[in-house]
Amino acid sequence: MNWRPALAVPAVAAAALLALTACKQDTVAAPGAVTSPQAAAASPKAATASSPHAGAPAATRTKTARPAKTPTSDPGDGDGLSGDAGDPDAPACATANLKITIDEAEGAAGHSIAPVHFRNTGPRCWIEGYPTVVTGAGATAGKTPSGYGGGLSDGSEPSPYLLEKGDTASAVIEALNANADGTACTAVTTLRVSPPKQSSSVKLGWSGGCAEFQVHPVVRGTTGQDG
Repeated sequence: MNWRPALAVPAVAAAALLALTACKQDTVAAPGAVTSPQAAAASPKAATASSPHAGAPAATRTKTARPAKTPTSDPGDGDGLSGDAGDPDAPACATANLKITIDEAEGAAGHSIAPVHFRNTGPRCWIEGYPTVVTGAGATAGKTPSGYGGGLSDGSEPSPYLLEKGDTASAVIEALNANADGTACTAVTTLRVSPPKQSSSVKLGWSGGCAEFQVHPVVRGTTGQDG
């Protein structure tokens, strides 16, 4: 009559085995929760690791075009730019609106030097750069920042100058009194001068040298020198 208790032991063991299996399933399922899509989306660390660019998408980064430069700054105003302050819409000074004259040439150390003047007789205008100078013999003067007798003392780029009516800018013209090899050169008595950025010219008398002509940039005033 002992068979009934023997059957109870397997039943108890089976119940214990089922409970242990359920515990193991719960333990295995728990880590799966942090690897689900929802958990990954909620984790900033996971999102950062997925892309080397954590900032704004490249498609949203746009370049802003820089505005074109205009000659509207004044030397000595602290902005690090050169030129004059004034009307950026003023035109370049036209030959017809300039009274162009030249001083008597002065000689020193085999050079002849004379400033050519550009006096504005019209509305305000910009003047900047090198005049064009052609001798009566057809030779064109070289354009150089400075030379023996004038130009830009620091070798910088030419600056724009705003000329009101009555204002004057000037540029130095210079030449050698003989050829570079020391031989005599043919006398030059006239020059044709065009203001910067202009094609029309005026004819001027010349009393200086006759070889290796140079012209320097215009500067404000009548001396042709910026210092």
